[in-house]
Amino acid sequence: MGSLTLTNHGRIQGKGGKGGWAATGSPPHWDAGSPGGGAFLAEHEISIDNLDGEIWGGGGGGGAGGLFFDGGGGGAGTEGGEGGVGFSYAPYNGYGDPGTTDAGGLGFPQNVGLGYSSGGNGGGPGLPGAAGADGDNPGAAGGAAGKYVSGNELVTWINAGDRRGGVS
Repeated sequence: MGSLTLTNHGRIQGKGGKGGWAATGSPPHWDAGSPGGGAFLAEHEISIDNLDGEIWGGGGGGGAGGLFFDGGGGGAGTEGGEGGVGFSYAPYNGYGDPGTTDAGGLGFPQNVGLGYSSGGNGGGPGLPGAAGADGDNPGAAGGAAGKYVSGNELVTWINAGDRRGGVS
């Protein structure tokens, strides 16, 4: 057991990843969503009592879709990830929605049934973002989920509570 004890009755949460951007250019490109941020970094031995607490990694950003106006959604986080930007083409604005503390943002939707694509949705707390959907071009990958703890080998868990995301 570590000499320091943390009792968490609230939420410790990583930042949400940014949604992928869809861009015109030569060549055009479709960016992957950014990874979610980590919630807790242990650099020394510590005991954590998280019985009624939450420790959540940030959600990964959604990948850009396969067309120029398909930005991915931002991941959930203590600071929600920004939605990805796509080319604006009336009546479409191309922006993915930003994430909130509890949910990932929606990727910019298109009518997939007509051969169009859509940006991927941002991941919820501790979850990866979704890949952009295929259209005329392949969509980009979603961002990885943030870790709820890095340095887990230094942590003694008194009570695990609600933990979301990976560990390292």
